[in-house]
Formats: sequence, C-alpha cells, structure tokens
Amino acid sequence: MSLGAGDTVPSFTVLRAFNDPIAGEDLWRERPALVLFYPLAFSGSTEGGCTKEMCQFRDASPQFDTAGVDIYGISHDSPFALAAWKEQLSIPFALLSDWEWQAAKAFGVLEEELFGFRPLNTRASFLVGTDGTVQHAYDPGDARILPDPDNLLAAARQLAAR
Repeated sequence: MSLGAGDTVPSFTVLRAFNDPIAGEDLWRERPALVLFYPLAFSGSTEGGCTKEMCQFRDASPQFDTAGVDIYGISHDSPFALAAWKEQLSIPFALLSDWEWQAAKAFGVLEEELFGFRPLNTRASFLVGTDGTVQHAYDPGDARILPDPDNLLAAARQLAAR
C-alpha cells in the first residue's frame, strides 16, 4: 500500500549519477518536492507511457518552479540510462535511479511484477513537504494511467499558499 497524505516518508537513498547517492530527505529539505515514480525510461511514446509523462512534466516544470516545488523523476533504471533519456527529452529536473528499490519500498509503490518485469515500481506521484510529510498522493493503482500535471500543480499551489 502506498503512502497517503499525512504519512511521513521513511528514509531511503537514490542515485543522481553513478556513485553519487542522495538521501531522500535531501530532496525536500529546502523546498517541497513532487516525486514522480514511473516504471521505465525509454518506454512509451509522446502519445502514452513514461515518455509522455516526463514530457508533460517537462513542459509544466516552470509552473512548478514558480509554485516553489522541485520535481524528481524516479525509476529503477541505471543512472547512465537516465542521463541519456534526460538529455534526449530535454528534461530540466533530476531523474534519479532507485537501483535498489529503496525509494519504491519507502513510498509503497514496488510491485512484485509489472508489465512482465520483476520487480518494478508502479506509476505514482507524491507531493512532499519540507518536513518529509506527504501533502498529496496520487496512486491510481494502474501503471497505465498517467498523473495529471494540472491536478498536481493545483496541489503544489495550495501547499505554497499555506
């Protein structure tokens, strides 16, 4: 079961690049963070799937920045694959490697099997405040359903207004 609004995010570590770990709490230490879990880099197209999701948030990222929220994409992909995908799609926010599934386990989004892969995190999004508490959670229970950037932006703006 994934985390919900009001839950505190347990500790975890992800990789920014090869041999460059970052603790989860450092992601939202200074500003709230939108944590986007997606199954796999280089999957889907601009019409659907992970590529479409990242392109939507790439396009909306200036609005999240104005709302005072940093965006982080997280998947199990290697830091090398994520760096290439980030460059290919011109993504302005960090794509982090959850190589050991620590973040997926912490947020409760690790699936035993998904799309024939074992294990793999599902698609879910969490707006986390600077205190490490989930302020808004979106987990549709179906990795084929993409999060709506407008709904998450509205939640980010509400958080900034507090």
